[in-house]
Amino acid sequence: MKKVLLTFLSISCWLGLNAQVQSPECLWGNLFDGATTAGDQAVGATVSMVDSSVYWQLTGGSDGKSRAIEYAGHTLFEGAEYDPSGTSYNNNLVVMKTDNSGRQLWNLHSITCDFANNEGGVASMPDGGVVFVTKVRCGDLGGGICRWEAITLVDGLGNTTDIQWNNADNDVRRYYMGLIGRLDADGKLLWVREIETSRKAAAVNSGVEFIAEALKLASVITDTSGNIYVGGNYRTAMSFAGKDSILIPENIESWNGDSQSNVGDLFLLKIDSEGNLVKTLTSKGDYEMGNVQSLCYNNGELYAVLDIRGISDFDICGKRIQTEGVFNPVILKMDTDLDPVWATVLKGETVQGRFGFQNSRISVDGDNLWFTSQMNGKISYSADEYVESFNGSTREGMLLKFKAEDGSWQCGTLSRESGYNTGLTGYLYAFQTPEEKHKVYVYGYVMNATVGVFLRAYDAETLATDVATEWRLVTGGGVPTAQCFAYNPVEGYIYLSARGNKSFNLMGGETTSAPSGWGVLMAGFKMPENFRTGVDSIVLTEEDSTVIYSEKGKIVVEGNCNATLKVYDLTGRLVGMIHPYGFLNELSLPSGLYICNGKKVMVP
Repeated sequence: MKKVLLTFLSISCWLGLNAQVQSPECLWGNLFDGATTAGDQAVGATVSMVDSSVYWQLTGGSDGKSRAIEYAGHTLFEGAEYDPSGTSYNNNLVVMKTDNSGRQLWNLHSITCDFANNEGGVASMPDGGVVFVTKVRCGDLGGGICRWEAITLVDGLGNTTDIQWNNADNDVRRYYMGLIGRLDADGKLLWVREIETSRKAAAVNSGVEFIAEALKLASVITDTSGNIYVGGNYRTAMSFAGKDSILIPENIESWNGDSQSNVGDLFLLKIDSEGNLVKTLTSKGDYEMGNVQSLCYNNGELYAVLDIRGISDFDICGKRIQTEGVFNPVILKMDTDLDPVWATVLKGETVQGRFGFQNSRISVDGDNLWFTSQMNGKISYSADEYVESFNGSTREGMLLKFKAEDGSWQCGTLSRESGYNTGLTGYLYAFQTPEEKHKVYVYGYVMNATVGVFLRAYDAETLATDVATEWRLVTGGGVPTAQCFAYNPVEGYIYLSARGNKSFNLMGGETTSAPSGWGVLMAGFKMPENFRTGVDSIVLTEEDSTVIYSEKGKIVVEGNCNATLKVYDLTGRLVGMIHPYGFLNELSLPSGLYICNGKKVMVP
């Protein structure tokens, strides 16, 4: 048996930074800036599974006066040319890889067509590459007519790929379709697959002749085997990779063709690492609208937040779900074959006649499931277990805790309940650190220049907080909003993006220049010691009672160990557990870098 011996390096020495930092230290902040006032957005961010690099998905606007899309003061590429006779700008897709100092390593970008600036996302792959999901239309020549014959992507190696528009019935007016693409760690585009919805109006009862937009791509995640999961909402027959229709929606009887309407069915696709469709999941039954708003993978299980509108009774793979509210967040746990394990149904009601529910996300740490959102209204688990916003008009940050094992409610709080009375607020992500399990940290923003983008700490058991624990990471920016967030627990780094129309102030005193209109700040912070796994230099000797090593496709543990050893990937997701108890045990894993018992392990 050939063993791959481990060498553990001190992260703090490698970084050359003071390991005793007690508050976040901003290491870098760069502007991503296009030429338009609306097109610059950050869509997603994720840490590589095999090293310390970061993947970002963005859109940058171009117009007839300027096509330059810039990052850190340098032009990345020239975007699509804008035709002034059209009705919208060209939003150009960017998938960028940076190192942990913010230096661009490569980018994929589009040079034709108009990409949606608030849908899709990125997810890291076990080989160190990345998957991106986006939605695109062909641009406007006026009267809804397509400008571009093909979607043209230029990958990180400079290779060009054209994706042709579907010329069904000789009708290629301006419509949206979804794209899923996979890039390797060097920036090579390996494949692209299309998700299309029918443009025919047969399912619409309002006399609409052409359906330009019938698809929402709300969520994407991967597992440690390289499978890809994409969820959202659809309103007409859906097809994948040019094949025949794979899904037919039910809840569209009242639809008038307006893309803003709350109609249509939820969907979830499972796709393998080669881009082949493995399985589809949708619902059977009645509701006003269904959407897979957020996805999470942890230790072989999938978790989803469903946004269900209206009183309903429907079925997902034999799991009956009934809702009673105006809006209904549903947390669904599944295995990786998309078979349900449990569903927790929350009832959403209006406050002063109004409600809102958006930007929701879930994360899992051990048996703690964290649910964050930006909301107003009332969300109930039972008559005595609920959160209720202060009034109907101002949205608040929401943090709820559930048991991952069975979905039962533990506790919940809103930003105003916690003493943060500072205006429109969003809580976008919650996570726990490796060394401080009695706390949970929340990433979010207040829409004013004084508070801006922050991290806030809560007690993980009671959700009690102290406003003194708030770290204001980014202020200024005019009326800034937080967007993406990624956490590397090995190195204790966080990466974030914020959007604004004035110069940004970074924690520690640095100030950026002002963007040309609205721009995106991308930044990296080194966090205090409790945010990292504590990987230290060690030497294994014959006296050590536990030995951890790797072989091809697995981690092996030998020795007299009485504890369960948890194994994480570099994104902080639990990928498995090993139970040695005095004998040899192992965990099969794809090639990559993992954390086992606080130690880095490279699996060949």
